[in-house]
Amino acid sequence: MNIDPIELIERSSDVWESCVSAGIEAKEMLDEGRWTIGDLACLIVKQYNANMVGNFAKAIKYEAARVKQYRTVSRFWEKSTRVDFLETCPQLTYTHYREAMRLKNLKDAQAFLRQCADNDWTVERTRIEIDKRLGKPTPPMRLLEGDEVCIVGIDKNFIQFDVLGIDLETKGDLMDAWRMRKPVKLVLSEVKDA
Repeated sequence: MNIDPIELIERSSDVWESCVSAGIEAKEMLDEGRWTIGDLACLIVKQYNANMVGNFAKAIKYEAARVKQYRTVSRFWEKSTRVDFLETCPQLTYTHYREAMRLKNLKDAQAFLRQCADNDWTVERTRIEIDKRLGKPTPPMRLLEGDEVCIVGIDKNFIQFDVLGIDLETKGDLMDAWRMRKPVKLVLSEVKDA
């Protein structure tokens, strides 16, 4: 019979020291570690109070803002809820779950994650799809190096393409302009007999 490590810590005589030790170990594990740190931070709040999360972060030598973010994600995706997803959708990363939280409703987020898994969406694609659902502008497509414009998708409302042959400074400028909501203009010339 497997016993949940968080339950073992809850039963220990020194919850704080047990949380700190487990948090240090968890910090070394990528996605699984984020979940563990988030669950431990939830336990800290339950046992002590929310003000102790910063102390917990300091004790495990981790940024307090990240620990608080992990706690928020763990609280939204309670263990009982996420276990099924972690087992049936192993291709999804912690960041997929964090992004899906932006939908604010657990059932909507769960349905969205199923769609992410079914379509094998990257985190970048996940962000774009959530932005669309929330009515936010979507970023320009990532620009690649090369010498041509390559159409990668056509929809009734737009043409999606990658512009090849752009240097790194230009890419950064284009993305910065988009992030600051400045208009970005791309001029395409007509090509005869194309």
